[in-house]
Amino acid sequence: IKENAPKAIKSIKYKSLENKVLAVDTSIILYQYLVAIKGSVDELQTKDGRVTSHIHGILTRTLNFLKKKMKLIYVFDGKPPAIKSATLDNRRLIKDASTLKLNGDIILTEEEKIKHMKRSVHLTKEQMEECKEILILLGIPVIQAEGEADPICVALVKEKIAYGVISEDMDMLTFGSNKLIRGISNEKKLLEYDLNEILKELDFTYEQFVDLCMLLGCDFCTTIPGIGMKRAYKLLKEYKSIDNLEDKYEKPNKYKQIRKYFTDKYDFQKDNIIWKEPNVDALEHLLINKYEYSQDSVNKFKAILQPGKHKIFI
Repeated sequence: IKENAPKAIKSIKYKSLENKVLAVDTSIILYQYLVAIKGSVDELQTKDGRVTSHIHGILTRTLNFLKKKMKLIYVFDGKPPAIKSATLDNRRLIKDASTLKLNGDIILTEEEKIKHMKRSVHLTKEQMEECKEILILLGIPVIQAEGEADPICVALVKEKIAYGVISEDMDMLTFGSNKLIRGISNEKKLLEYDLNEILKELDFTYEQFVDLCMLLGCDFCTTIPGIGMKRAYKLLKEYKSIDNLEDKYEKPNKYKQIRKYFTDKYDFQKDNIIWKEPNVDALEHLLINKYEYSQDSVNKFKAILQPGKHKIFI
């Protein structure tokens, strides 16, 4: 995209997202936050050892969005599809290997330790449920996807409920979101990807773009030996579709099934998409009594959530 469709990527300020509805790929922003703090601070936890880093992550990220007057819908992952099993197995092996090294007898340098700590980041189902509880008290709608969050985030855009998707995952474009917002860790500027502009500059149909993504490798299929970025682009220009490739070219495994997964229509529960005034008292009680936040910290959160301070709850 940078090389062949540079006009499709633009640097934007948070101001341009004011009062816009945005679908949030929850797991990505949480993992991004947890990976960022690994190695810089000890794991946040209560006196009895319950981890609270995810709570701080969802709170700080969300309140930062609210201060910038962004209207949010959080989408949570469900069960991943079977076609992603190989990728997940590989990720699990990497995570387990890093956990073993951290707990083993081998002496690691500080740099190696931080690297393996970041690779071993894990969010449990219980922690995700705790994040949902925080968001509900903040008055923000939550959608639990049956499968992955990605296609539901994109469905919100396709249904014109959301302007775009907040995620670092480029697959959001492959699923068909016209707007992808990346780089939320930057306090001043973000990157906005425009799918319509990508297709225009590449002179591709959406279906050709999906095929290009598969040739380049994605979560559901590996790259093909001998076919890199330039070759894949050239082949799709010439043959228009993976289906038309000559037999001498290897095709991605199960590409028709993967193509269908990317291009299918996905349904979600629209009735639950309601923004409410935050329940500040219940949030305060939860943060102090369950997660052992100080009153000073809670007061800072409450200042952001003053009634009528933000129109995003209406």
